[in-house]
Amino acid sequence: MDWYPGPSLLHYLEHIEIEVPENSNQGRFQVQYVIRPQTEELHDYRGYAGSILNGEFHVGDEVTVLPSGLSSRISRIESNLEEVISAGKNQPVIIHLEDGLDISRGNTIVPTNALPLTEKSLEATICWMDNTPFNSGQKFILQQNSFRTKAAIREIHSKIDIHSFGDLESDGILRLNELAKVSVKTAEAVSYDPFKKLAKTGAFILINENTNQTVAAGVI
Repeated sequence: MDWYPGPSLLHYLEHIEIEVPENSNQGRFQVQYVIRPQTEELHDYRGYAGSILNGEFHVGDEVTVLPSGLSSRISRIESNLEEVISAGKNQPVIIHLEDGLDISRGNTIVPTNALPLTEKSLEATICWMDNTPFNSGQKFILQQNSFRTKAAIREIHSKIDIHSFGDLESDGILRLNELAKVSVKTAEAVSYDPFKKLAKTGAFILINENTNQTVAAGVI
């Protein structure tokens, strides 16, 4: 194409510089399954299975479990049926702690010196994905990875113009594919990082608790 003097798409993709968020190495692990065999051979076994969302974890690390805020140290890490000294981002592992804490599916394990935010009131931007419009008073299930809690949209601050990205006055209703800035209230505290810093913990979906349909996707 004689009219285009720029680099090829492949050249651009190979040389593009990606800005790395400042907390890109902070460890984030969310429990997907609590393993308690309670057999004669493994009567003391208590492992927390899941994939590491971000950063690295090492045996001996001091960690905090959220939202409870209880602390312990990593005693063992298992990966692919073998014990390892450390594990990193996207790696499926089983983490063992020195203390027998009350931990359940959806709890977040993080380094004690690098805690995320943990709140019941969230300021978020959402995209409404349901054919049925949103009306005030609807109840939802907020899901963030394996964590789930009851939630409600308390206020629609403004809608977003998809052409200019400017704010539009809210009429209190959200229709299919509309974007809006909202306040979300949850029954249990959500542990998260702002989406711009860590997408995996800063994103969520809203599920209609009656139909089990996903009605919105959001970022914090």
